[in-house]
Amino acid sequence: MKKETINSIISLFIIIILFIFLSFYIPTNLSIFIRLIGSSVLGMTIYVLLLIVESVIAPISGVPLVPLASNLWGWKIAGFLTVIGWLIGAIFCFLIARRFGVPIVKRLVPIEKLNKLEKHSNNYNLFWGIVFLRIAIPSDILSYAIGLFSNIDLKKYSVATLIGFAPLAFIVAYAGTMPIVYQIILLIIAIVLIIIGVFIAKRYKKNKNRI
Repeated sequence: MKKETINSIISLFIIIILFIFLSFYIPTNLSIFIRLIGSSVLGMTIYVLLLIVESVIAPISGVPLVPLASNLWGWKIAGFLTVIGWLIGAIFCFLIARRFGVPIVKRLVPIEKLNKLEKHSNNYNLFWGIVFLRIAIPSDILSYAIGLFSNIDLKKYSVATLIGFAPLAFIVAYAGTMPIVYQIILLIIAIVLIIIGVFIAKRYKKNKNRI
């Protein structure tokens, strides 16, 4: 297994563990967060802005913040706010790539990862191709890649991104309110799926090289 793949898996595990920890810690210390952030529109605005910033600075993930929003405002509002934050962030990434190109984008994300995403460029001009890629690759490195390697217009890109992001946002928001036991079960399932996915990808690549 390549070092980059291992690092990606480790990063994903860290995000999931942080998510589970905060899901457990926040409800028992909710009064502290209410005093710090509050349950007002200002607090919601700050949350959305944080998600936008983490989208533009791709190595940072805002997923561990979702349990905070779910416990402060309920999972439905948290899901809605998460969709807004992720969508606006993705649009910013797309516009930055489209307007300034590689010289600026490579300062924000690893250029090696962008080059690897270029192989999916045949799907970047397809509406449903972007929807499915959004589900499979929620990272906003994909937003930069689509901005760089496609000719799709902003409207179609935004709608496709919205459709791709929405299910994940509400699932994550709801998961943030679940008991810790269920979250651990989901973690185990996620680990198994990742292992299966890596195994299938390796077999596919190996069989492809034989042809």
